[in-house]
Amino acid sequence: MDVSPIKLQLVQENCRRLGISIVKAMALDAIRPLPFPSGSFDGCLVDTPCSGLGTLRRHPEGKWRIKEQDILRLQEMQGQILRQAAPLIREGGILVYSTCTLTQEENEGVVEAFLSANKEFSLENAADLLPKACEALVEAKGYLRTLPHRHNMDGFFAARMRKK
Repeated sequence: MDVSPIKLQLVQENCRRLGISIVKAMALDAIRPLPFPSGSFDGCLVDTPCSGLGTLRRHPEGKWRIKEQDILRLQEMQGQILRQAAPLIREGGILVYSTCTLTQEENEGVVEAFLSANKEFSLENAADLLPKACEALVEAKGYLRTLPHRHNMDGFFAARMRKK
Protein backbone atom coordinates (compact mmCIF):
# COMPACT_ATOMS: atom_id res chain seq x y z
CA MET A 1 0.00 0.00 0.00
CA ASP A 2 1.15 3.46 -0.80
CA VAL A 3 -0.42 6.78 -1.73
CA SER A 4 2.19 7.34 -4.46
CA PRO A 5 1.40 5.84 -7.88
CA ILE A 6 5.10 6.07 -8.78
CA LYS A 7 6.13 3.97 -5.75
CA LEU A 8 3.41 1.43 -6.50
CA GLN A 9 4.66 1.15 -10.06
CA LEU A 10 8.21 0.53 -8.75
CA VAL A 11 6.93 -2.25 -6.49
CA GLN A 12 5.11 -3.86 -9.41
CA GLU A 13 8.16 -3.58 -11.68
CA ASN A 14 10.46 -5.08 -9.05
CA CYS A 15 8.04 -7.94 -8.38
CA ARG A 16 7.78 -8.66 -12.09
CA ARG A 17 11.58 -8.54 -12.49
CA LEU A 18 12.05 -10.91 -9.53
CA GLY A 19 9.27 -13.28 -10.57
CA ILE A 20 7.16 -12.52 -7.49
CA SER A 21 3.48 -13.01 -8.15
CA ILE A 22 1.89 -12.89 -4.68
CA VAL A 23 2.19 -9.11 -4.17
CA LYS A 24 -0.76 -6.88 -4.96
CA ALA A 25 0.14 -3.19 -4.93
CA MET A 26 -2.75 -1.01 -3.77
CA ALA A 27 -3.25 2.74 -3.65
CA LEU A 28 -4.34 3.26 -0.03
CA ASP A 29 -3.54 5.78 2.67
CA ALA A 30 -2.41 3.77 5.69
CA ILE A 31 -3.12 6.57 8.17
CA ARG A 32 -6.82 5.99 7.53
CA PRO A 33 -8.84 2.86 8.37
CA LEU A 34 -7.90 0.06 5.99
CA PRO A 35 -10.44 -2.12 4.14
CA PHE A 36 -9.33 -5.48 5.55
CA PRO A 37 -10.82 -7.60 8.33
CA SER A 38 -8.93 -8.01 11.62
CA GLY A 39 -6.32 -10.76 11.51
CA SER A 40 -6.13 -10.76 7.70
CA PHE A 41 -2.34 -10.95 7.49
CA ASP A 42 0.41 -13.24 8.80
CA GLY A 43 2.81 -10.33 8.63
CA CYS A 44 3.17 -6.72 7.62
CA LEU A 45 6.15 -4.53 6.75
CA VAL A 46 5.41 -0.95 7.78
CA ASP A 47 8.04 1.05 5.91
CA THR A 48 6.83 4.47 6.96
CA PRO A 49 7.39 7.90 5.46
CA CYS A 50 10.27 9.43 7.40
CA SER A 51 12.71 12.33 7.42
CA GLY A 52 15.18 10.25 5.39
CA LEU A 53 18.13 11.50 7.43
CA GLY A 54 19.82 8.12 7.04
CA THR A 55 20.35 8.89 3.35
CA LEU A 56 22.28 12.16 3.73
CA ARG A 57 25.35 10.72 1.97
CA ARG A 58 23.28 10.39 -1.20
CA HIS A 59 20.97 13.35 -0.51
CA PRO A 60 22.99 15.98 1.40
CA GLU A 61 20.34 18.63 0.72
CA GLY A 62 18.10 16.81 3.20
CA LYS A 63 19.81 18.47 6.14
CA TRP A 64 18.51 21.82 4.89
CA ARG A 65 14.92 20.80 4.19
CA ILE A 66 14.05 18.87 7.38
CA LYS A 67 12.98 20.92 10.38
CA GLU A 68 12.28 19.81 13.96
CA GLN A 69 8.52 20.20 13.47
CA ASP A 70 8.74 17.87 10.44
CA ILE A 71 10.16 15.11 12.64
CA LEU A 72 7.37 15.55 15.19
CA ARG A 73 4.74 15.49 12.41
CA LEU A 74 6.30 12.38 10.88
CA GLN A 75 6.49 10.69 14.30
CA GLU A 76 2.73 11.13 14.72
CA MET A 77 2.05 9.81 11.20
CA GLN A 78 4.32 6.81 11.77
CA GLY A 79 2.50 5.94 14.99
CA GLN A 80 -0.86 6.26 13.25
CA ILE A 81 0.23 3.90 10.46
CA LEU A 82 1.40 1.32 13.02
CA ARG A 83 -1.92 1.64 14.88
CA GLN A 84 -3.83 1.03 11.63
CA ALA A 85 -1.71 -2.01 10.76
CA ALA A 86 -1.79 -3.68 14.20
CA PRO A 87 -5.35 -5.10 14.12
CA LEU A 88 -4.73 -6.60 10.69
CA ILE A 89 -2.06 -8.98 12.04
CA ARG A 90 -3.28 -12.43 13.10
CA GLU A 91 -2.34 -13.88 16.48
CA GLY A 92 1.27 -15.04 16.30
CA GLY A 93 1.87 -12.80 13.26
CA ILE A 94 4.75 -10.41 12.65
CA LEU A 95 4.77 -6.62 12.34
CA VAL A 96 8.03 -5.05 11.14
CA TYR A 97 8.53 -1.30 11.44
CA SER A 98 11.28 0.33 9.38
CA THR A 99 12.65 3.74 8.44
CA CYS A 100 15.62 5.16 6.60
CA THR A 101 16.31 7.76 9.27
CA LEU A 102 18.50 8.00 12.36
CA THR A 103 16.31 10.03 14.71
CA GLN A 104 15.30 8.43 17.99
CA GLU A 105 11.91 10.14 17.75
CA GLU A 106 11.07 8.35 14.49
CA ASN A 107 12.61 5.02 15.50
CA GLU A 108 12.68 3.86 19.13
CA GLY A 109 10.24 6.59 20.10
CA VAL A 110 7.56 5.29 17.73
CA VAL A 111 8.16 1.61 18.52
CA GLU A 112 8.26 2.06 22.29
CA ALA A 113 5.09 4.19 22.30
CA PHE A 114 3.38 1.55 20.14
CA LEU A 115 4.46 -1.34 22.38
CA SER A 116 3.39 0.56 25.50
CA ALA A 117 -0.11 1.06 24.06
CA ASN A 118 -0.38 -2.38 22.39
CA LYS A 119 0.49 -4.98 25.01
CA GLU A 120 -0.46 -7.81 22.64
CA PHE A 121 2.78 -7.11 20.72
CA SER A 122 6.31 -7.85 21.91
CA LEU A 123 9.66 -6.85 20.46
CA GLU A 124 11.77 -9.67 19.01
CA ASN A 125 15.55 -9.58 18.81
CA ALA A 126 16.66 -9.18 15.19
CA ALA A 127 19.95 -10.95 16.01
CA ASP A 128 18.02 -14.22 16.39
CA LEU A 129 16.92 -13.99 12.76
CA LEU A 130 20.02 -12.76 10.94
CA PRO A 131 23.24 -14.50 9.91
CA LYS A 132 26.08 -14.32 12.44
CA ALA A 133 27.93 -11.84 10.20
CA CYS A 134 25.10 -9.32 10.75
CA GLU A 135 25.20 -9.36 14.56
CA ALA A 136 27.02 -6.01 14.63
CA LEU A 137 23.93 -4.39 13.08
CA VAL A 138 21.70 -5.33 16.03
CA GLU A 139 21.58 -3.26 19.21
CA ALA A 140 21.19 -4.62 22.75
CA LYS A 141 17.39 -4.12 22.73
CA GLY A 142 17.12 -6.09 19.48
CA TYR A 143 16.67 -3.24 17.01
CA LEU A 144 18.40 -3.47 13.65
CA ARG A 145 20.28 -0.28 12.81
CA THR A 146 22.80 0.59 10.13
CA LEU A 147 24.95 3.69 10.39
CA PRO A 148 26.59 5.34 7.38
CA HIS A 149 29.89 6.11 9.13
CA ARG A 150 30.18 2.64 10.64
CA HIS A 151 28.66 0.29 8.05
CA ASN A 152 29.38 2.19 4.81
CA MET A 153 25.70 2.22 3.82
CA ASP A 154 22.60 4.33 4.38
CA GLY A 155 21.23 4.70 7.88
CA PHE A 156 18.36 2.31 8.46
CA PHE A 157 16.25 1.14 11.41
CA ALA A 158 13.96 -1.84 11.85
CA ALA A 159 12.05 -3.42 14.71
CA ARG A 160 10.31 -6.80 14.53
CA MET A 161 7.29 -7.31 16.75
CA ARG A 162 5.16 -10.41 17.25
CA LYS A 163 1.48 -10.38 18.13
CA LYS A 164 0.96 -12.60 21.20
